[in-house]
Amino acid sequence: MQYLFRNIILIFFFFIASQNGFAENLLEDDFFNGFSAKFELCTLGIATNSNIIPFTADDYEERKNNNQNISSLTKNSHFVFAGSSDLLFNIEYTFESGTVLYLGTPFYDDARDGVTFGVEKEYDNFISDFAFFANGNEVWKNPYLTNTDRTVTDEFNIGFVYKLIEIYQTGFSTSFKSKYRYIEDDDIGKEEIDLKRDGFIHTIKFDYDHQFNTDDEEPPNNIVYSLTYNHADMEGESNSYYSLLFGLKGTYWYEDISVGLMTNIEGRKYKKSNPIFNIKKDENILTNGVMITFNNLGKSGNWYLRGGFSVVNVFSNIDFYESDSLMCLASIGYNFQ
Repeated sequence: MQYLFRNIILIFFFFIASQNGFAENLLEDDFFNGFSAKFELCTLGIATNSNIIPFTADDYEERKNNNQNISSLTKNSHFVFAGSSDLLFNIEYTFESGTVLYLGTPFYDDARDGVTFGVEKEYDNFISDFAFFANGNEVWKNPYLTNTDRTVTDEFNIGFVYKLIEIYQTGFSTSFKSKYRYIEDDDIGKEEIDLKRDGFIHTIKFDYDHQFNTDDEEPPNNIVYSLTYNHADMEGESNSYYSLLFGLKGTYWYEDISVGLMTNIEGRKYKKSNPIFNIKKDENILTNGVMITFNNLGKSGNWYLRGGFSVVNVFSNIDFYESDSLMCLASIGYNFQ
């Protein structure tokens, strides 16, 4: 299924490219001038006491302990430690008309939801960006089993996002995103229909990018304010929710070094009482992060190093869902211009 999603995105990439003169440009001498790319090799370290995130997956190369077997439906007091390596990439082609095609992965400090193929075009009063994305993860077949080994199944997400960026050069942007989530073997959903996890998640987001020192030669420092509304319309009403998220993200530049700080607070209200706990779930999710990037290593203009961490705290009126997670990242990347 993951390969199917990837192939669908590649087919869209080449179809849209053919409609924009990509094949004709291939015969011209300056064809490759339209390409740019970024590749990054990163190492992740994760520590969490979540009862929901499975740590038996092959995605994690190094593990210490696991949370496959839990003894009760309360907050987990034991932390799991895991590490993995990823190759991240973004490939773009810019046509003479200014239309940009891109294909890439998330870079952890952006808003992508998976492998993404998109088309971006600049107009007089805004930038239009339309993209498809797909991703796959592993989840527990039944996360509520106790005193026995829980087993994992595949989760697939596929969707699209449409953005209007820099509307009338004011710094305001907005986007609409819709995705469908499918759980391959949803054992708990088969036992309790209100806990089915398949369904749609719709998101509306508003951003304001306030920039400073725009007259300097250095990249501008900025603060991005964001407000996001989510509606999860799942087949199981106990997993359906509405949420509101407020976010702040700031970037400060000093010569070739950039420091990024972010904080998000999200409140979720679920639609129906959870049949396992006989109470309607409410959650507040707090995310804080720091990312430091050393650009232009050795004055090459291409190499860069990144390092950072993020902390996610989940507060819930049901102890089972409460968790604290730490993710650390170190990476090296190269820009092809």
